[in-house]
Amino acid sequence: MYFDALTAAAIGDEITAALRGGFVQKLSLPTPESVAIEVYAKRERHQLLLTAESRHPRVALLSERPTAQPGLVTPFGLLLRKHVLDGVIEEIRQPAAERIISLSIANTTDGLNTRVWLDAELMGRHSNLLLLDGDRTTVLESVKRVTPQMSSVRPILPKRPYTPPPPRKGLPPHRVLPDDLSALGTQVKGSSALWQMLVSGVSGLSPLAAREIVHRASGDAETKVHGWENWAGLAIETRRITALWATREWTPCIARTPDGVMAYAPYQLTHLVEEATLEPIETMSAAIESYSGSLASVVSHGQLRAQIVDQLEQQAERVRQRLASLERQRSGSDDAQGLMEDGQLVLAYAHTIAPKQQSLVLEDRTIALDPELTPAQNAQEMFDRYKRRKRAGQDLPPAIEEARRQIALLEEYKTYAALAEGHTELTQLRAELTAEGILREGAPGTKATRKPPATKTETLVAPDGTRILVGKSAAQNARVIETGAPHDWWFHAREIPGGHVVARTGGADPSPDTLRIAAETAAYNSAARESGAVEVVYTQLRNVRKIKGAGPGQVTYRNEQSVNVQPKDHNAA
Repeated sequence: MYFDALTAAAIGDEITAALRGGFVQKLSLPTPESVAIEVYAKRERHQLLLTAESRHPRVALLSERPTAQPGLVTPFGLLLRKHVLDGVIEEIRQPAAERIISLSIANTTDGLNTRVWLDAELMGRHSNLLLLDGDRTTVLESVKRVTPQMSSVRPILPKRPYTPPPPRKGLPPHRVLPDDLSALGTQVKGSSALWQMLVSGVSGLSPLAAREIVHRASGDAETKVHGWENWAGLAIETRRITALWATREWTPCIARTPDGVMAYAPYQLTHLVEEATLEPIETMSAAIESYSGSLASVVSHGQLRAQIVDQLEQQAERVRQRLASLERQRSGSDDAQGLMEDGQLVLAYAHTIAPKQQSLVLEDRTIALDPELTPAQNAQEMFDRYKRRKRAGQDLPPAIEEARRQIALLEEYKTYAALAEGHTELTQLRAELTAEGILREGAPGTKATRKPPATKTETLVAPDGTRILVGKSAAQNARVIETGAPHDWWFHAREIPGGHVVARTGGADPSPDTLRIAAETAAYNSAARESGAVEVVYTQLRNVRKIKGAGPGQVTYRNEQSVNVQPKDHNAA
C-alpha cells in the first residue's frame, strides 16, 4: 500500500496549490469506483483522479484526461453531476497521519446554492469515495454502500448520518521517544521485524515508511526486534521521517526496475537502492502515475489508443496467417489435376507394379505409392484426394475473399483509432468495436453485446448552406451513407482507409466550395492525414454499394471523379 498517510499529505499540498478556487468544468467515471474531474484553475486545465479501487486507491493529478467507461451510469455519478459539475473548489483538507482527502465544492448554477464535500478515504479494501452535505453530517451518496450487516460500527448509506473513520491507534509519530519504542519491543512476540512493530505501534506509518525508517537506523530494513538495542537511533529516524508532516519538504521519489516502477514515496527510498534505481521526480502525482500506469484500469487517451491499436493488430495478424494458409491450400488445389492423372497412370501400369513397390517410375514423372496398398487401391486413394482438393478449391475463393475483407476492415479500424481525437471519439470507438465483437471487455466468457452503440456524426455546413456529414468510424460511415439520399455526393480518399463524407446537395452538383471542403475533410479523416496532397474520389450515393457480407461501412463505387486536395480539419476552422 504505497498511497500512505505521508503520500496523502504531499498530494493534499499539491492539489491545494493547483486547484483551490478552480472551476469544475468536466466530470466522468473511468470505472465504477473512480471519478475524473477536469478543473480550470490558474488559467490551466487540470485532470484530477479519485479512485477507491482496492488494488491501488489514490488521488492524483494526471498528465492526460482519463478515458470514461462508455455507458457507465451510477447513483454516485448522477449526484456528482448535480452538485459538483460547474462548482468551485473552495477548500481542500487532509488530516495529518490519515489517508483522507476532502474537497469542499460550492455550486450556484441552475438555481442551486449548495455546498458539498467530496471525500476520498484511501484505506486499502475499505477505500471509498463519499459525497457529504455541507455540514459533513449526512451521507448523500458513496461509491461503495456499506450496510449495517456489513459494518455495525460505520454503515455508509444515502441520507444516513455521517460518521468519520475511527482514528488510527498508536503512538503519535512526531513525539516518539526511545522508551516508547522499547516498551513496544517488549510486547512483540516471536521473530517479528522492527518495521512490523512500527506499523502496529506508531500511528500513520505504512509498511513502506516503516521499512525506510528501520533501514536508516540499522542498515537493514528486515532487522528483527529480538536483540535490537539502539532504540534512540530508531526514535530519531522515526521522527525524521514523520517530521515531513510539519516541514512539508517533500522530495518525491520512485524506485524503478527493468519491469517498471516498484514503489513511490514523498521521500528518498534508500532501503530499495540495491533492488532498483532511485529516481527523483518532479511531483507526487507524477510518481503515482508512473507506478499506476501498469496497474490501473483507469487509462489515459494515449494508453487506450495504444491498447485498441495493439488488439486490432493482433486480430489482423491472426487473419493474415489464416489467409496465408488458405492461399497455400488453393495452390495445392491447383495441383488436383495431377492427382487424377497419377491415378490413371497407376491403373494403366498396374500390371508392371510388384507387391510392396514404393514408386512407379515413368519417363516424365515418378509417382509415390503406398507399399501396403494394391495398385487399384493406390489409384483410388489418388482419385479420393483429387475429389477433396477439387471441393476445397471451390470453397477457397469465398473464404480467401472474406479474409481479405476482414483485414481491410481491421486496417480501417486501426486508422480510426489513430485518428480519433480525444476522449469522446476513443470511448465511442471502443464501444463500437465491443458491440461488433471485435474487442472483448469484461471477464473471460462474457459475450459482447450485439446492440450497436449510439453514433454521433460530425456535421459541417458549407458557405452555400450545404450540410456535410462526416464519418469517423465504421458505424458512423454506415450511418452517413444511410442518412444520405441517392443523389447526394459521397467522398473518400482513394484506396486509403478513412472516413466517408457525404455532401447533402439535394441532387445538385456540389458547388466549388462544397466540393473543396468535403474533399479536404475526407482527406483529413484518412490514413493520409499527414500527406501534402491526397487523391479523393467522389460520386453520387446511388453509385455506392455496400459489399455483401462485409463489415459496416465497406463499399464499392463506380462512375467516380477525383480531385487532389490537401487534408484540412474544417471542424477546427
